[in-house]
Amino acid sequence: MSDTDKNVGPRVATGEFEGTGAELRVLCGFRPAIVMVHNVDGNVGFMWNNSMADDAGFKITGAVSGGASATINAGYLVYQVRENPSALDYNDGTEKAWTELDLSGIVPANTKAVALRVTLSDDTVGSYIRVQQNGEGNQSYDTHDMMAQVAGRSQTQTMIVEVDGDRKIKYSVEDAGGASVTVFSILVVGWFETVSLPTGAHTHTSLSSAFVTSDGITPYKDGFVIGADTDVNVGAETMYWTAWKF
Repeated sequence: MSDTDKNVGPRVATGEFEGTGAELRVLCGFRPAIVMVHNVDGNVGFMWNNSMADDAGFKITGAVSGGASATINAGYLVYQVRENPSALDYNDGTEKAWTELDLSGIVPANTKAVALRVTLSDDTVGSYIRVQQNGEGNQSYDTHDMMAQVAGRSQTQTMIVEVDGDRKIKYSVEDAGGASVTVFSILVVGWFETVSLPTGAHTHTSLSSAFVTSDGITPYKDGFVIGADTDVNVGAETMYWTAWKF
């Protein structure tokens, strides 16, 4: 029987004991429906519930490593929201062939793509604009198009557009009935940038799991027995347990 100190409630109990390598009886004051055990020295977790057979359980083992060999410095793509823009970044409906738009004053150097709120309005149906990455030549599959569908009605789209190495995109404007559309504006609302974790030593855990059918957990009317699993119940290693009654 374990000599652990217990925090016992009507439906949950917790405690701590030291492994022995042999079966241990733990008192919790009720017949548990779920038991979880964590070997904190060996970094092993064990779980049993009443859908499993006696002496069974699910085991998760982990190997912890650290130091220079565990350094993480890879690039991760994250989205950054642009907070409180005070003005449109582009607002000119004059008809243009493909024209560069430099966003380097808005987005950081490691930006890969931008989120744009693009607005178009014109008195002539069929006027349209196009937006794409600067330097991109594929206008069939890598272009964002927007066409005036109803005369005089404004419409807005959100576009995700890649930027080139100089953080530029390009756009074109074609008015179906004159030299300019009524409204064509671009507002950068966010961007996708690569970030890296700080260099140095990072601890990480490699996990594996297994379902066991022996040396696991067996419930009793006033507690449970933890078996002699060689990963979980290890001599002189500290284990925390929690049991629930439903």
